[in-house]
Amino acid sequence: MTTVDVSQEHLLLGLAAYGLAGSVVETYPGPFAPDEWFHFVRACDAHGLLGVLAHAVDRGGVVLRDEQAEELAVREREAAGLALLVEQRIVRVSSLLSAAGVAHRLVDGPARARLGYRQPGT
Repeated sequence: MTTVDVSQEHLLLGLAAYGLAGSVVETYPGPFAPDEWFHFVRACDAHGLLGVLAHAVDRGGVVLRDEQAEELAVREREAAGLALLVEQRIVRVSSLLSAAGVAHRLVDGPARARLGYRQPGT
């Protein structure tokens, strides 16, 4: 986990609450100054919020400058691709464990995001 200052912590909290039913936390609408964006997008990446940020941008909840939107699109595609690889490995390992008669549970990872968000990363 990365260290964030209070203002950035508030930005992350608002973003994490975006799209959650009953949330009363407001999302910062943007746009971001270049230095704010630099730190914010890296914090979002560190906290697994790139997909939520991309969703908020797609829905118009957060407005970005063109170059920020391009950077986010590249980062989000990379994160989504890695999450897909992890999920494929999980399915493969789960199949092997089940075939061997080993009881197992998934307790963290990309699949966990589906518990809180209807469409994580979209």
